[in-house]
Amino acid sequence: MSWAAVILAGGRGSRAGRAKQFERAGQWTLLTHACFPFQRSPRVSGIVVVCPLDAHEAMRLELAAAGITKLKAVVAGGDTRHLSSRAGLQAVPSHFDVVLIHDAARPFVTTMMIERVGKAAVERGAAVPAIPVTDSLLSVDSDGSDVEEYLDRARVRSVQTPQGFRRPVIEAAFAAAQSNGYTDDAWCVREMGEPVAVVEGETGNRKITSSHELAAALNELAKRDK
Repeated sequence: MSWAAVILAGGRGSRAGRAKQFERAGQWTLLTHACFPFQRSPRVSGIVVVCPLDAHEAMRLELAAAGITKLKAVVAGGDTRHLSSRAGLQAVPSHFDVVLIHDAARPFVTTMMIERVGKAAVERGAAVPAIPVTDSLLSVDSDGSDVEEYLDRARVRSVQTPQGFRRPVIEAAFAAAQSNGYTDDAWCVREMGEPVAVVEGETGNRKITSSHELAAALNELAKRDK
């Protein structure tokens, strides 16, 4: 099966205070750093980048300069993450059978993790990487002022990306989606009643959200060779 990656970089970076995907770590933006593992992966043969329209030309030039030879398209996203995922999927050439959807805010993903997710998606139709949680967890009432119930953390996981799908599965899930507000692509698959496999995530595959996390990530990435 032929694998493609969709890299989502359409966010406005509200929690970090700026559009973090275009911050530079050394020579390259965070977005380009997020593309490197997929470029290195022997399984992935196509990459689609979703980012704001006014960044398209600059990103095409940078990705080419960075050696991202698998790039198939750079497309504009939507007003929500879900709409951006849809736009990215639509831009993936039709001959790709497996699609991995990944947040550009996770630049530390490894090729081993890409392999695990993709293989599980081939076997099961859909797969997500996840890690155990260490904090106690609870749900709250509608206004957030009272504890509703404590959750069994042994049965709870923190979900990461990339999330992998056989193409017909994610296309059907997006077609059946009842909302544009999904923050997780596999959520649509589960709502459709299809199973989603869970594979081992990586604690190092952290998501960059706050300004402090951004500064630390940029410093770490700047020290790396691509």
